[in-house]
Amino acid sequence: MGTFTPMPDETEFMNVILGDVFKKLTNGGDPKMLGPNNFVAWEPVASVIDKTAFEYAHKGFTGSAPKLEGMTDEEYTDLRNEKKYSAYAHAEEFARLVDQIPSNIPEKDKDGSRKFTIFSSQNDHTVSNVYSDIMEFCVVKDSKIDPKVEKKLEKLRDELFTIKKLKNPDYDDSMPEHPDDNPKYVFNTFPSPKYVKYLEYEALFYDADDRLAELKRRVDLQDPDAMAEMTISGKNYIKKRDDALKRWESMGYKGAVEKIMNYIDEIESSNFITVKKRYESELLAAKRTGLGGMNTYYYSAPLPATTLANSTQWIDYKFTKSSYDTSYKNTKHSWSAAASYLGVFGGTASGSHQKIDSSYNFNDFEMSFKLGKCFISRPWLGTTFIKSRFWKYSKTGQDIVNNQMVSDGNGGGLMPAVTTELYFITDLKIGFKKGSDSYKKVENHVGAGAGVHFGLFSIGGSYGYDDTRVNSSGERSEQGMASKGILLIGRKCNILDLSPNPLPSIKDDEWVEVN
Repeated sequence: MGTFTPMPDETEFMNVILGDVFKKLTNGGDPKMLGPNNFVAWEPVASVIDKTAFEYAHKGFTGSAPKLEGMTDEEYTDLRNEKKYSAYAHAEEFARLVDQIPSNIPEKDKDGSRKFTIFSSQNDHTVSNVYSDIMEFCVVKDSKIDPKVEKKLEKLRDELFTIKKLKNPDYDDSMPEHPDDNPKYVFNTFPSPKYVKYLEYEALFYDADDRLAELKRRVDLQDPDAMAEMTISGKNYIKKRDDALKRWESMGYKGAVEKIMNYIDEIESSNFITVKKRYESELLAAKRTGLGGMNTYYYSAPLPATTLANSTQWIDYKFTKSSYDTSYKNTKHSWSAAASYLGVFGGTASGSHQKIDSSYNFNDFEMSFKLGKCFISRPWLGTTFIKSRFWKYSKTGQDIVNNQMVSDGNGGGLMPAVTTELYFITDLKIGFKKGSDSYKKVENHVGAGAGVHFGLFSIGGSYGYDDTRVNSSGERSEQGMASKGILLIGRKCNILDLSPNPLPSIKDDEWVEVN
């Protein structure tokens, strides 16, 4: 009989697991790399994401679908309409997901980096409504701009973003046309092909750079496999990183795009009337009516748009007791005291679910999945404007927001932080060595239609995992669950600087409203 090691405390287990996941997704996993203004918030329970959820961002809303043999024209039209509806539904879902404002802002560690936390959204505010209030109720510093320079700015912006006039799919021709309630046309802001290429090659470069950093980290920990990998393939890792940078520069328009952005920032920093007008037009262009016909949302998109479609190419992750022992000794990330996993899952272990506890043998445990992430594009959100020192709320605006700050720079305010990246896993497999006592316990629970869970990872029951089976790998086999679905497990968030923070040198008569 093999030795028995109890499963670790759930809090410690999640600290190590998610710390290890963080290392895979970032530049070596050192929390100091995030800086004091970024933090990672993990989902309390992983959310299932449809694999086609991002298709709207790279295939559009045309409702394109393959016509199967024998399908009638009517059936094909119905299928196209269904695909089109799904695309709009997914666009709305993504927009509302990334519109959430995190409410758990973690404190800093002694080294100045931010701790891990659990994601919880604010109930009273969203990114779009806070930003809409800024646009509606702010005043800016009066300034003038040369018409020739303004024309050049418009031309350069068109190289990064394109505003298109589209037919409103929700237009009701039986009702009077109305610009807000029933518009015949809508306007949408899209990243230009050049800017999309820039962002895609940027992501590929940082992916290659992260892989090299992860290998170096493991070498520093004297991992024998990593040391062998560095000896054999180290030059290849470096070459892939360098080649990715060259492709970003040659095919991803790195120099051209950054030159445009630098010029725009330089000019706009001193011409805020022009800036305000542009941000207002981009906000209006992104406005959409929800499928329910009542609430509006603002178009946002994942980058790259093919992230979910390419999930088979995500980073592989495997975790055993041996991995835990190594990571536990070297973990650098700590948790916010108010947002530990301790107790978060207690309520989910009732009814049909049994919590994996110290009665399970850790020596027989194994878990694996693939890791991926995407960046969030909100073409309508002017974070540069929010952080600038050339605007403030008008007197009416101060009353509307009850004299609250947008952000106090340290986690307080109406919108203290925004989500900038989403973290996903797929091909999740959890199990225990076949024939072991832990295997039998899981088998009994799953066989009875129930399940077990540990942290945000669950086996069976009502969590939607679709493949109850014995997984074989070499001489080792596990009884557990496999989920081919894509799960949202966390978010990277950016804390906004103090805002509004107008320059005290701006005189009262220099503030103007822009309509």
